Amino acid sequence: MESDRDSQRSKASYCCEPSSTFTNLKPLQPGKKKKKKKKKRSKLAEAHQEIERPRFAESQLTDEALPASNKELSEHSFTWHIFTDLVYSADSLINLKAQNTRIQQVLKTAVFELKKASIFDNAFPNITQKRKMALDAVYNAAGKHKEYAIAKRIKHDFDYAVALAGVPEGWLSSFHTNLKKLVHQIVVSHFGLKKGCGDEVDDLIKGHKYIFPIDAKGKVLGDQLFCDESMVDTIRLSFFDGKNSIGVQSCEDFVLVLDGNNEPELPVAMVCLIAMLIYVILRDWSSGNPPSGAQVKSFNSSFHIGVYNAHQATLTCIFNGS
Repeated sequence: MESDRDSQRSKASYCCEPSSTFTNLKPLQPGKKKKKKKKKRSKLAEAHQEIERPRFAESQLTDEALPASNKELSEHSFTWHIFTDLVYSADSLINLKAQNTRIQQVLKTAVFELKKASIFDNAFPNITQKRKMALDAVYNAAGKHKEYAIAKRIKHDFDYAVALAGVPEGWLSSFHTNLKKLVHQIVVSHFGLKKGCGDEVDDLIKGHKYIFPIDAKGKVLGDQLFCDESMVDTIRLSFFDGKNSIGVQSCEDFVLVLDGNNEPELPVAMVCLIAMLIYVILRDWSSGNPPSGAQVKSFNSSFHIGVYNAHQATLTCIFNGS
């Protein structure tokens, strides 16, 4: 990989101190950028990018096929083990705690797997993408627990697979809402938000200044995108705070991308998710009055998905060296 491309990407990258707990995050310092004529990316560069994408551990299952909504698959004449059966509520929903212990273990792991997929690959998937991600999560979770009978039923019984996938799907929105409540405390403290701060908030939102650090003289460091202290602190507290945090438990899924760097980088989806949440919280304060308790807890991604996509496009351009 060319050095000037690395230096551009390092502006938007974070790394952690060499530690198994991933608790000491710091922004990578940008390198000196060399002038270079723009040129079309080669197939080799595209292949290199694909290889460098963070990936999860391989499933223990040898057959990775997922269920399809083909009627044939749902009508196989298998006799399923009784422990694979689900317990439905009166309104035909699946409650995690109502299932047997083996199903519960698979579902809890599936919830974790879907959360992980959202911060590594796509924080705000559309309906079709979310269903596919949830089906992947329950199938891989069954493999991790060596529950091959459950995995086989997921593969061949589409209705069963969709019912299971509905549990992690339902947890994804609460995952985002809980993140917003945590980020709110950090943002209020870092930016000193209080009644009458409307003008300051508008200034931060304008040009997305909230993603840039500011030096001692109050100058915005425009060449250090996504390196603001509020972002670094929020990422650390949201994903790397203790051994049970999702970032620490997924430490093997972070990869080394920059040449000459021996510290893992954070995935684009994770950085963009936090940047979007900071934006949403600042918008909550844009009137100059503190948001209500209900407003702090509420989060509708559809209102601000454009901000997430804009941040994602910025980081993608940096990654591509454009």
